[in-house]
Amino acid sequence: MNDRTNQAYAALSDLRALLADMADTTHPIHRPTGWGPTLEQVADAGRLHAAERHDALVQLARGLKPLGASPAPGDLTVMQTRRDIDTDIADLEEAVRERVAPQMRPAATTNRRIGRIISLLPKIGAVDDLMTHVLAEACRLRARARWALGDSGEVRKLTARCPHCGAKSLRELTDRAVVTCSNIACRCMDPTCGCHDATAARHHQWHASQWHTITEGISA
Repeated sequence: MNDRTNQAYAALSDLRALLADMADTTHPIHRPTGWGPTLEQVADAGRLHAAERHDALVQLARGLKPLGASPAPGDLTVMQTRRDIDTDIADLEEAVRERVAPQMRPAATTNRRIGRIISLLPKIGAVDDLMTHVLAEACRLRARARWALGDSGEVRKLTARCPHCGAKSLRELTDRAVVTCSNIACRCMDPTCGCHDATAARHHQWHASQWHTITEGISA
């Protein structure tokens, strides 16, 4: 297997282990700041909490009370993240099957879907754009799972200058396989890029697997 295939294998294997850790949502988790759920995901978690609270109040109004101590509340971020990962892995497995194994039937569970994708990595590695997509998704989902569980991941400072603003402000988010510019004033030439959205506060970023093509000719 080549380097990108090995990276995808490691990310998918880590993700499968992290999903097992996410089964218990009752432990308090202190999450690092910097990145995490989107505003939409936070809103979804809030709606879920409100719905569960409403159901509990309805039951109490009917005189129905739980026997013994109430169970500890589940961590809504972990539950929402797990649901999102389940959906995204199902979509990823479908995309992989369509490209390299159309005769295969879809797997029944998230763990089996991850195992299916891992088993197909040799074929995926022969299709460049598919390999890029699988690696990016595997790293992204692993990073989301780690953040939900309170793990900030490794951040590495790079010596190259940002090709857009010229500052030595590049950071590699190893677990996410992303290189980003930490200069809040940095803007690229593409007006549709997220770095132009003042409300999102998103810095310009590149996928780490493609970074070598961007740094050609850039002096440190």
